[in-house]
Amino acid sequence: MQRRWMRAGFTIAAVAATLLVAQSAYASSPLADGAIVDTNAVTASYTFNTISDYWSIVGVATSADYDLSLYDVGGSLLGTSDYGTGVTDFIAINSNLRPLGWYSATVTHYSGTGSYYVQQNQGHTVATLPVPDNDGVTGPGDPDLAFASVDSQNVISVSDIYLTAGQQFWVNTADTGQYFFMLESNPADPSTFIRTRAQATAIAGTSTAEGCTLYTANYTGWHGLVEVSTDLPHATSPQQGTANALDGYDPARPSTCPQRNFPGATPAGP
Repeated sequence: MQRRWMRAGFTIAAVAATLLVAQSAYASSPLADGAIVDTNAVTASYTFNTISDYWSIVGVATSADYDLSLYDVGGSLLGTSDYGTGVTDFIAINSNLRPLGWYSATVTHYSGTGSYYVQQNQGHTVATLPVPDNDGVTGPGDPDLAFASVDSQNVISVSDIYLTAGQQFWVNTADTGQYFFMLESNPADPSTFIRTRAQATAIAGTSTAEGCTLYTANYTGWHGLVEVSTDLPHATSPQQGTANALDGYDPARPSTCPQRNFPGATPAGP
């Protein structure tokens, strides 16, 4: 664990510059870290290699309905995400526990008209959850907060956060389950080292209050923070994106979400 804690001083940063690649129908090609492929191929496969001991993720955004499947280097199916029209499908890999290697992501058209954007991102950053203070500091500058974020030019992002079993944190959104997700694996169960969108949504031990969601880690180890863009990838000036603020749970205020007014000021006290 000491090897990984050396990264804890990093904060969530913008995903590497996006590369948009136009592909013809029925394409099969490598998918570089951070690259986005924009295509209307009915079925296409994209290969990539996990290169670091972090969570990584592949996602598909579309206004139609395309499904996503992930295979290992031997062709074995590892997971499928098949949500409906306009919902971003994703599958994440926990390379903190699963050996590094090659994968193939297959995108298949299900219904509707339109192209899709597929992107894979290797994890590169660590979020650190500060001790809650509830000091009334203005929202985005509040030192109590950590963030999960994604640039508007991207489909999806993932970062690591170290949590101990039973540790809790608040996320400031009524849209949890649409744009923010927590990933976790049972270290004793290799089948949990791959997580689909449905499996991320189904994490036990969550509750809601004041428009926020309280997450509880069920295992000790490196968890993933996923942020899904609220729109299809597009350039903005100035740069924009989607972000959710995280604040640690304070047992003295068990039903209070400190960042409930984010991006407004964090209220002081309970």
